[in-house]
Amino acid sequence: MTVSHNAVNMANVKTSRGLAATGVGTVDCARHDMKLPNGVGDLQKGEKCLGLDMDYLVFLVILSFLVFIFNLSYDMACQWHKKLWTCMDSLSPCLHLACKNKIIRFFIPKFHLNAHIQPCQTMFSFNCSKNVRCTDGKAPKRGWANINCVASSTKGLEGPGAHHDILDDHFGDWNWKKITMLGGDLALLILA
Repeated sequence: MTVSHNAVNMANVKTSRGLAATGVGTVDCARHDMKLPNGVGDLQKGEKCLGLDMDYLVFLVILSFLVFIFNLSYDMACQWHKKLWTCMDSLSPCLHLACKNKIIRFFIPKFHLNAHIQPCQTMFSFNCSKNVRCTDGKAPKRGWANINCVASSTKGLEGPGAHHDILDDHFGDWNWKKITMLGGDLALLILA
């Protein structure tokens, strides 16, 4: 059992009646801190509805990559991973994974790990797994600092297309800045 998670517990506090979406979810590359193609989507009922919205995004992203090892990090991975495959069955068959061709590992971001009981801390720790130890798993959270100010400007837009276009522009800008700054960042590392 895991400590009570406020993100899920508070999902129904705000009224969502009449709203097309109550939030936005992203699937990010934790190593490069970039938004992934097809990895941004609307959420209904915040994080409470992970069985549909985020699972759909996760499967959409995984299916678009040819790599066979995926490390998935989520604050509540210890609970989420139990229902992920059941949720896959409720999605369109074109989103079903051939699990024998992929290795999927689940992690809890380092910042959130201490809020979990000892078995979760061991089983879902980046520190206890090969090839991911230095990753903190918080790439999705860092991106929200830049995008939160956009939220209020998308509320009154006509039609869902405008909302998605604005988010796509901002996340594309985030990725572009990351790419264009890589050269300078690498030079600083080499000279240090």
